[in-house]
Amino acid sequence: MGPGGQFYIRVALWKLPGAANPGNVINFDGFNVVQAYQPVSGSDSWGSTPNNGPNLISNTFTTNSAVISGNITLSTGTCSFNNINVPMGTYNVTLEGTPQGASRGAPSPWKDASFTLKCPPAMGYGRTGNVNTGNNTVTSRTGVTVFNQNVNLTVVPRTEIFDSVRGIMKLNSGGAEGYGVQLAWGTVAAQSAALTPAQPVIFNTPIQRATANFPIGSTNNMTVNMAARYIRTEGEVQPGPANAVVEVIADYN
Repeated sequence: MGPGGQFYIRVALWKLPGAANPGNVINFDGFNVVQAYQPVSGSDSWGSTPNNGPNLISNTFTTNSAVISGNITLSTGTCSFNNINVPMGTYNVTLEGTPQGASRGAPSPWKDASFTLKCPPAMGYGRTGNVNTGNNTVTSRTGVTVFNQNVNLTVVPRTEIFDSVRGIMKLNSGGAEGYGVQLAWGTVAAQSAALTPAQPVIFNTPIQRATANFPIGSTNNMTVNMAARYIRTEGEVQPGPANAVVEVIADYN
């Protein structure tokens, strides 16, 4: 019960286990909400007895009731970006005199594989509203209380994973052999010559890459820094085109 006898009702949407089905509409109709008063004795100053009202609750006076109906459309917060091609250049493999020994070649220099995400308008969640019990309409709404945040990225390779710990995937078939492509988070300048980067890309695993709150109603563009290089895998080294493809899936809460 609010000031002046107003009747407040809040409706919350809860996420159940399993994947959401975007585009589906959840309809709810005939949801009864009753506000009742239970006197200490069988009657009070109103001069009537309990068990009254259209929505009967035993031994109470019904003071307010409302039928809640409406619908909610589910949509995902998926972000997108344009397809990019990362020029890796020509890499001449030297099998001798490298830090890895005579039978292995050194990794190639790191190349910039950064990309820009474009996310849909961030509308937030946690909005509430007041219901007019006379005609069951929403009379006013409050502002959003929770901002969207936490951009999560999942990198999905289109070739076989060679080393999931160091972020290495194999090359496309029909080209060069004995090398793969290694990916790491961060700029090229932040990478080192070590075989294991400080932040290797862990394939097929969501990782949080941004935590800043998004302004309500904003369309967010952000640059995600990533670096790529060729690195020795296994087998004989064969020259040829050295290509590989990944898909990046992004969403935010």
